[in-house]
Amino acid sequence: MTSLVEVNLARRKWRIATKAGFLPKSALGEAIAYANLIFCTLSRHIMQGYLGIDNNFVEKTLKDVVRGRKFWLFAGSGKGGRGAMTIYTLIQTAERRGVNPYVYHAGPTAFSAS
Repeated sequence: MTSLVEVNLARRKWRIATKAGFLPKSALGEAIAYANLIFCTLSRHIMQGYLGIDNNFVEKTLKDVVRGRKFWLFAGSGKGGRGAMTIYTLIQTAERRGVNPYVYHAGPTAFSAS
């Protein structure tokens, strides 16, 4: 079985060998040059196992932001919008950590009412 590192290095060798056969301004020439340019960045997830190769969590989180955008238009003011975003960020962070946001935020706010 071939490891991901070996596959990645084989692709890089292929790109270097193939690059000479295409004009730099051709579509494939530009694609090969770009892939060679960002080789280290693309390989980072292989060398550092804790980094994910996708960003599905971020995309899912941003969908909620986009849905809420029309509601934030009517936050009353810029200060109200920033406050709403701060609360929204805290809720999203709690959910990301697997904590019930209501329970997490009810604790500190229950004591601040006095």
